[in-house]
Amino acid sequence: MAITPEQNRNPETFNATYGAFINQMEGKLAPLLSTSSEYGRYIYVFLTGLSVIYAVFHLFRYVSGNANIGVLVEKGIYLLFVWGLMTSYSTVTYWVFGGFTELAGVMQKSILRDDKLMGPAVHLFKVAESLQWDSGNILVDGVQSVALYFSTLILGLLLAIVGALVAAWPVFGYFVAKIIGLSLIPTLLIPQLSSLFDGWMRLFFGFAIFTLVGRAVLVGIVLIAEILFGAAYGSAVPVSMLGAIDTIQDVLIADMFFLLGIVFLSATGFTVGKITGGGAVNVGVGSAMQTGARLLAGKVI
Repeated sequence: MAITPEQNRNPETFNATYGAFINQMEGKLAPLLSTSSEYGRYIYVFLTGLSVIYAVFHLFRYVSGNANIGVLVEKGIYLLFVWGLMTSYSTVTYWVFGGFTELAGVMQKSILRDDKLMGPAVHLFKVAESLQWDSGNILVDGVQSVALYFSTLILGLLLAIVGALVAAWPVFGYFVAKIIGLSLIPTLLIPQLSSLFDGWMRLFFGFAIFTLVGRAVLVGIVLIAEILFGAAYGSAVPVSMLGAIDTIQDVLIADMFFLLGIVFLSATGFTVGKITGGGAVNVGVGSAMQTGARLLAGKVI
């Protein structure tokens, strides 16, 4: 069923449409990442071939006396870890990203009393639409006033558009990362290439953290709009909300708010990069799995 422009102006409809899109995309990814698709079968066959080579190589090392039974058991457990990751990949990525999305929603609901993904962006559109001079008719205030009005209106709409992109970006990124990640799991069996999967992990968690940081920035901008303009989130934005704008100072305040909002939203990726790239501990997935396999092998033997 097509969504009319009038319905799209309703945050409830917009969020429902966006939510349906996410569910449909997830439904299309599931068969793509399984053996029912050519892509999935190719990766599973590739991993199977690498697993055979990996097992034969370490078995030969054990038989030739170049490795003890402990090392052989460790490599066997590590191989099981890799296959466990392969078979649970779709489910694990879904729940990890969903967990961050849910956390962002809980944070938003605690402050704004709803957890709609596109709620803040839709609210900012409504704020921009409600800009109005004190006279109620910008055409009677001269060409200069008209230019100032439209500059502020454009900045407001641009802020709302950037806000919508910030909300949507990590979801699209998640789908792209999810498709790519499956093909990189076999590299965990090749020590020289295992760093590729580590890089993918940073990419995936970068998008997951983006959902949290981006939502926090959007919530902050909505709260500032409420303080400056009296545009309370969740209530109908009054047409005369910005009726007090009748001087250049008022225009500058509105423009400064919109510009700062655009800058902060645009810097969300930079903030996420600082978070995902920081920290003194930088352990690869392959190394962590090898350590876990070694500990389990020590318990077995």
